[in-house]
Amino acid sequence: MLVLLPVSGARLRTEVVFSETANLAYQLDMVSGLLVHLDPADYKALWETEFLRTEEDRRHLKRWAALRERYAQSLAIPTAPMPLESIRGYVTLSEQMRVASLRARNRDEFVEGASLLMLPADVAQLSETMRHFEAPFRAWWRREAEGKGRAFVSSTRALLNRPSIQGRIEQFRRFYGPALPPDAKVTFSLLYRPDRAKAPTSGQQLGSVGAVEFLGNERAEDRLPVVLHEFCHYLFGARPDEANIALQQRLMATQDSAVKPSLNLMNEGLASAFGNGVIEREIRPADKWVKYLAAPRSFYNDANIDRAGKALLSLTDAWIAQGRTMDDPGFPTAYLSAMKAAFGDELTRPLLFLNEAFLFVDEPFGLEFSREVRNRLRVASAYTRVRAAIDADAIKPFTSQPNLSAVFVVRPNQLPALEAEKILTPDQARILKAGAEQEGSQMMGLRRSPYSRTFIIVASDVEAARREVGRLADELRDLSRGS
Repeated sequence: MLVLLPVSGARLRTEVVFSETANLAYQLDMVSGLLVHLDPADYKALWETEFLRTEEDRRHLKRWAALRERYAQSLAIPTAPMPLESIRGYVTLSEQMRVASLRARNRDEFVEGASLLMLPADVAQLSETMRHFEAPFRAWWRREAEGKGRAFVSSTRALLNRPSIQGRIEQFRRFYGPALPPDAKVTFSLLYRPDRAKAPTSGQQLGSVGAVEFLGNERAEDRLPVVLHEFCHYLFGARPDEANIALQQRLMATQDSAVKPSLNLMNEGLASAFGNGVIEREIRPADKWVKYLAAPRSFYNDANIDRAGKALLSLTDAWIAQGRTMDDPGFPTAYLSAMKAAFGDELTRPLLFLNEAFLFVDEPFGLEFSREVRNRLRVASAYTRVRAAIDADAIKPFTSQPNLSAVFVVRPNQLPALEAEKILTPDQARILKAGAEQEGSQMMGLRRSPYSRTFIIVASDVEAARREVGRLADELRDLSRGS
């Protein structure tokens, strides 16, 4: 069953999709461990009961994971250099495959989209795996998900068509100033989450497609704030380069040490203020809104982003009421003032410099370990490289952005390369080498620029590296608490 509902009246065309194929592909990605920043517990509990009953089932699941991992490749797109951070600049094949699946009405549509990105033999195997699971998945889908989803999608459409919500959507669009054609279309792909393990629902924006999970007992009002939170990420990502350059130049002109961590929190903070603040308040009864606003992590399940969203709510209320935009010359000062009032000294402590970062992990430690590093250090936006050698190509995202923070996790034999690339001085390399030889691992933190930090972890094996990453995470959290 497919529900494809256009939402009328908005300057941006909006559609809500609820597709069996999109849900199957999403669940395959979840149980394969591909979506490392999302909690797969509900899906794994469902699949162990319903769909992974034989060795053949498990073989197909492993093949799906291997095929998708094979296309975890990024293509760098030349963009205008940014003073503080690059807003975008690469296309990831695996992410584009997810976009194809989230839009797909059926397997043929998904395969057609994937075929633009994959080798023919791999497309055939991907299609075969999806076909293998279709019959049991459809039986479960019709039994549990289809009816609940139809009601939820209809309610979501009705909410999106409310004049007050349409007005908010237009206010958000005006505030961000995205470079979009008049007929631009945004798709919200709704994903039924089986409530097997009581894990939290989530949302994610992939270009113009928002992936939004919902539970069978949820109302559309419960999820609309997430839907429009993700929509705000799309608007932020669609801003023209020249507007972002001007914004970052104005931030740097303040000569404030809090500029970079504040910028690191801007995308999620604004989306939380708009989606989880403005929209929640629009649809929630006044007494419940007050309790919701006061509850910890009610805007976002990350303490720093939650704090940023709540701090920015008053600012964004005033800004959109006046029809002002991010490109107003006064916005950087107003934004920094709001963030500093909310965070105080914590804003310039090391943890928040890693909210966006370059991650280099020595190839023997593996891709899965690189995901552990990102999760432990709470890196929301990462340029990740898992390579056997440190050379100019491997570290280009780092060297091309002098205000980007970084974490390198390497074996001792990589120290000469770090020295050759001028990431370490000879004295720093000697200290790290001696510590690693004596203790099995060593860590060093460096101030790269007024706006960035670099952390080097040297370890003889992955277990030693894991201990150092844990120690770094603990130390950064202690610093943020002021202890």
